[in-house]
Parts: sequence; C-alpha cells; structure tokens
Amino acid sequence: MLGAMKHSEWLSKVTDDSVRSIARTVGLPPRTLATQLEKERISPENVISIAIAYGAHPVRALVDTGYLAEKYARTVDPMTALRSVTEDQLAYEVLRRMKLGVETDNLTTPVDELAQRRAMSGAPATNDGGDDDGTVEEFDWDEPHAADSSPSETQARLERGEDPID
Repeated sequence: MLGAMKHSEWLSKVTDDSVRSIARTVGLPPRTLATQLEKERISPENVISIAIAYGAHPVRALVDTGYLAEKYARTVDPMTALRSVTEDQLAYEVLRRMKLGVETDNLTTPVDELAQRRAMSGAPATNDGGDDDGTVEEFDWDEPHAADSSPSETQARLERGEDPID
C-alpha cells in the first residue's frame, strides 16, 4: 500500500453517504464495512463493489487504495488484446508497421533462418509444440494403418444391380 491514500480518504472521494448507507448499497453488513474502515483496510472486493456502485472506475479504485500498481492500470494485457482483434485488424496492424519501416527480427529475417534459430535454441519449430520439420516422407505400405470399415458404395451398387458410376 506504499503511496496509496487512506481507505477512508478514498471512500470520502467516492461518496459522502454514511457507512451504513454505503454498506446497504453494496450489500454488506454495515459492521463489516465499519470494521474495515476502522482498520483503514477495505477489502479489494469491497473496494470494487463500492466503486462500481458509486460510478467510480474499479481499476482506479484499486490503484488509489494500493491494491494495484499504477503501471498495470495504464496498460492492457497484450495477449488479451491480441486475442480480441479480428484477423483483418491484426493483418492491418502488421501491414501498418511494415509500411512504417518498423523493423523487428521476425518481420525482416528469412523464414528458414528463423526456423534454424528456433531449432538451435530448443524452441519448438511448430505451433503445436511438435518436432515436424515439414519433410513429407514416402508412404510405408508395410506399416499397419487404420482402414475405413464402412461398406463399399461400389460393391453395394453392384449388389443392387445398379451402375457403379452414375
């Protein structure tokens, strides 16, 4: 809670309602909120509930009360943001960066060289974590393989006296 304001100070910034009224508004026993205020330690869950109930931003409330560092409030988790964009938006952003001349190793290095670097670092060469190097091997007829056990359409047509090819 280094650098955070006192919880009672934060609460008075959010509302001038009484402790009893605030507790009722957020569904808390008034004594619970009063005890937390006496200790200058409103629980994070209650900070969020109070902030939402009184129109304050819950993330800002967590920063003000010392539960969250300012640096996390200023940014969005990049992977969450990436997963929420469409393929068109993602492609547009890559193209925009390329046109700006933003050089990153992954955009300017030949694919074979990147694959070689990954192989040398022990990183998987494929997205599925396998060791597929892309080589297509000859089919091994001696290796047992699963077969389709469904009836043959051609055989069924011949048995019914139909032309196998229509």
